[in-house]
Amino acid sequence: MRKQLIIVALVIPLTACTAFSFFFERLPWLVTWQLDRMFDLNDAQEALSEQGTEAMQDWFRQEGFPLLIVQLETVQQRWQNDEREAAARYLDIALRDWLDAFFEAVQPHVMPLLMSMTPNNAEQFRRYNEEESDDWFEYAESHESKQAHRIEKLEEWFGDLDAQQQNIVQQHVLLLDREQTIRQHNNQHWNEALMQAALSRDKARLQSWLEDVSIWWTEDYSHLRAQNRQQWQAVIEDLLPTLSERQHAHAERRVEDWLDNLNAVLED
Repeated sequence: MRKQLIIVALVIPLTACTAFSFFFERLPWLVTWQLDRMFDLNDAQEALSEQGTEAMQDWFRQEGFPLLIVQLETVQQRWQNDEREAAARYLDIALRDWLDAFFEAVQPHVMPLLMSMTPNNAEQFRRYNEEESDDWFEYAESHESKQAHRIEKLEEWFGDLDAQQQNIVQQHVLLLDREQTIRQHNNQHWNEALMQAALSRDKARLQSWLEDVSIWWTEDYSHLRAQNRQQWQAVIEDLLPTLSERQHAHAERRVEDWLDNLNAVLED
C-alpha cells in the first residue's frame, strides 16, 4: 500500500504482459503474498485479504475492465487519427478517472484489513519501508539517474529514443532541490499517519485517506509533485511531434496489447 494501493500496482502493469490472464486469476494469492511481506499478516488478516481481492476481481470483470477498454479504445482511435497530443491528454485523464473509480470500489474491502492492524503489523511495515526505500527512490539520486528513469519509461511506450529525443528529456527533466530527501520523508510521514490511524481504529481518518490519498502528503512533497508534473508535460509536448512511424506503431501496439489482455480476461 505505498502511494497507491498494492492491487493497482499489481494489475495495471500486468495488462502489458502476455501472461496477464494467468496472473489475474491468481490475484488474491499475489496480493495476499505482497501484503504479507509488508505487514506480516496473521491468518485472519490473510483471509480478509483474499476475500477482499476476490470481490475486487469481480469489480474488475464487471465494471473496471469494461470501462478501461472503452477508454483505451478512445485513445487508440485518436492515436490512429494522428491526434497524438489529444490521445496523450485523454489517456492521462482517463487513467486518473479509472483510478478514482477503483479507489471508490476498493474502500469497503480495504477498511476491514486496516481496522485489524496490530503493533506487530506496524513494526513490520516500518521495516519493510526502510528496506525498500533505497530502491524506490534510487532514481532521484542525480539528474542523470532521474533522466535515465524517465527515458526508460518513455521507451516502454515508444521504443528506443534517438539522441534528439533523449536531449528533449534531458532539457526538461531535472532533479529538484532535496528531491530524494523530500520523497523519503513524505513516504515515512504518510506511513506513520496510516499506522497511527489504523492502530487507533480511527475509521473516519482512514475513510478520508481512502477517499483522498493526498491528505497525508507533506507540503514539500505536494509542491514537488506539481513541479514534476510540469516537467513531464513539457517532455510529452515536445517529444510527440518528433516520433517516427516506428515509434508511433510501437505505442499503438502497446495499447493493443492492453486491449487484448483485458478482453481475454473478460472472455474467460
